[in-house]
Amino acid sequence: MIPCMISKTFSPLLKNPAHFTRGILAERTQGNLDGLLRRIDVSVMQRTYAETHDGWFAEPEFCGQYVDTALAAYRTTGDEEFLARAGAVVESMITHQRADGYLGTYHPGLEFDSFSVWNQQFSIMALLTYYEQTGEARALATAVRCADYLCAAFMAPNGPDLLDAVNWHIQHSCILIEIVHLYRVTGNKAYLEFANFMIKRWDDSAMALVTGPLRQPHHAIDAVGSPKALEVLICFRGILDLYHVTGETRYLTAVRNYWQQVLDLQIGPTGTGSISEIWWWLGKAPLALTNDLHPNENCVAVGWMQTCADLLACTGEARFADEFEKTLYNHLLGAQALDGSDFSYYQGLEGRKVHKTPSSWYSCCRYRGMKMLAHLGEWAVLSSKEGPVIVLFASLLARVPVGEQQVEIRQETDYPRTGRVKISVRPDHTGTFTLRIRKPGFCPQVTLIVNGECQTDCHVKDGFFCLTRTWLAAGDTVELELAMPIHSWPATVQDDRESVLNFYGPLVLAIDSRYGTPLGATRVSWAGVPLTLTPQSLSEDKWTPIVCFTVPGTIAGISSPVTLVDYASAGSQNPEQDKFQVWVPIERASR
Repeated sequence: MIPCMISKTFSPLLKNPAHFTRGILAERTQGNLDGLLRRIDVSVMQRTYAETHDGWFAEPEFCGQYVDTALAAYRTTGDEEFLARAGAVVESMITHQRADGYLGTYHPGLEFDSFSVWNQQFSIMALLTYYEQTGEARALATAVRCADYLCAAFMAPNGPDLLDAVNWHIQHSCILIEIVHLYRVTGNKAYLEFANFMIKRWDDSAMALVTGPLRQPHHAIDAVGSPKALEVLICFRGILDLYHVTGETRYLTAVRNYWQQVLDLQIGPTGTGSISEIWWWLGKAPLALTNDLHPNENCVAVGWMQTCADLLACTGEARFADEFEKTLYNHLLGAQALDGSDFSYYQGLEGRKVHKTPSSWYSCCRYRGMKMLAHLGEWAVLSSKEGPVIVLFASLLARVPVGEQQVEIRQETDYPRTGRVKISVRPDHTGTFTLRIRKPGFCPQVTLIVNGECQTDCHVKDGFFCLTRTWLAAGDTVELELAMPIHSWPATVQDDRESVLNFYGPLVLAIDSRYGTPLGATRVSWAGVPLTLTPQSLSEDKWTPIVCFTVPGTIAGISSPVTLVDYASAGSQNPEQDKFQVWVPIERASR
């Protein structure tokens, strides 16, 4: 493997991810493995590659995501079952690849139809990930033959056009991310040449993913490339990878600009966006967004999280982690069924949750949600040349490489219910290094205590506290008290309702009809300042909300406390019956 020309500031714990020991993330990640990953029939995926299919068949994408997810689960748990499951699918890919290298599973003559190139992208991803995990040379050879087939076809004088693709002409272009991956693994400059060919093809068209954001960094989101939200995010992740192997700063600049445009124009309160899978002209306007509008595709949310994670690793800037966290605790956990069995395809801001993928729909949102939660431990704690980096606050155990030794990081917390965090730092040997701890962007005040002593002048860089000291092999303790502010966002929603949306720390709050707050008859009293939240306990439910508060208000015109719970939990305990609402109508109250 060749090294990257531009090294990343932070690195995820790919070989030995953090393990969530208890709490919300432990429950949700374990439920993901037991409720979904273990229950998927691997033999169905093996048959996917043993047969050929008509166009619009997308199962190889799901097979690739499954392999990647199973390998992530194996690294986290050490359970050989997951490795064997991944290997069975990879073996079918190797066995049934066409002699000329084609691996898209379509009938002859359809090699560049609909999802064929897309399918091969995710097959290459799975093969490379399996090769990197196991060293299986046949997996790498299969990926190389597949990529060589595609490169030769697209670069031929009369070959297929890269932009003659479904989904606003961008579907084929997503292959860039795996072409750069192959270049990193093999060092074969032919893959770099194909990547440059793709960039030029974009620049010669209206796609202009690189030159567009450079030329007009604040223009409308749909003026760059394609409005197909997930696919453009995948392409920009490939462009960022291309920056790492070439050192061309224009690639990093383009990705930064696009990320900021998406954040400013499209990402709503729950950390995602899109209507019917595209960026749209109303963007993040305050709207009810019921599920019939097909809002907030889960694939888009995961693509946004992956882009944030990539930029965090590249730059070391905590603002990308802040957005990752917001999407995690609101959209992604809200999309997951509480038993871990599936994920919402779309997820609105009002109405009912739909925690399952209809049988007539593609399963992309299920597999991306499953994959993100399986990889979560890799991003909770990161490594850097200077020392460990704490990104997520959760009860966990991680071992982080620092120089020639390992540093054990143990966290205990009930975050985001409260902002209290206790961190134990125990290196193999006493030594000097820097521990970075994220200072959340929503948090106006943090109390930081090391071994009982309050730190009043701790250096903050790029949104991270930087604790540089000699850490003892016997162990040191860092305690945090994060302020968990309440933010209230008033707005007039599309039907002229005066409403307010409320945040508690990173969590969006909502009313849930389960707790006596019927939609259409519930109002909160609002005096133009953040609401005062009174914590409540709801221990009678098998699945309790992450947080539960009451605020003054009215129900059916009668003065009554109004219950607010976190958005992820709202409407999730009985989706067939319970209804939720994020933009809560207000009645004016005097200060």
